Amino acid sequence: MNVKTKKMLGVILVAILLLTAFAFTNPGKDKHVNVRIVEAPDSVVWNVISDVANYHQYADGLTDLNIISGSGEGMVRSCATTDGLWTETCTLWKPGEQYTFVVDTQADDYPFPFKELEANWLVEKVDERSSRIVLTFQYRFNYRWMQWGFASATHKHLDKGNKVLLDNWAEEIRTRMINYIK
Repeated sequence: MNVKTKKMLGVILVAILLLTAFAFTNPGKDKHVNVRIVEAPDSVVWNVISDVANYHQYADGLTDLNIISGSGEGMVRSCATTDGLWTETCTLWKPGEQYTFVVDTQADDYPFPFKELEANWLVEKVDERSSRIVLTFQYRFNYRWMQWGFASATHKHLDKGNKVLLDNWAEEIRTRMINYIK
């Protein structure tokens, strides 16, 4: 093997090592937002979306949810799917406005490929008769190559799951509005 070939192989080897190292480092957080406007005052909407003990009755894929401790900021809840179990901690609770949960993605039975996952639920008053619900999910995959391969599929999955959640909440809000008007 001549010197030129050895240099070329060396450059290729370094490039492979750098790409491999880059692919297994953690990427930045990705963000996904879903928004729905509903015909109801923000107080009615807040009462529905802040019922975090019954979130699993509205959310697609959750089979069980239990409040382990606390209420509001600092609350810890356990969530389960058919594939796993994990805990989430409420890191922000602004009554009538918004709350945030951070997921313990290091749990032994955590079924998703995220190194970090945080979700925020927000209610904004549009006018006296309507409100905006904003769901924001921020996540970081375990490895950069997952970001490249799964980002689009993750957004589609979140869109589908959040549509079910928002549809279910909207139906519950409509039911409560009938009673609210009476």
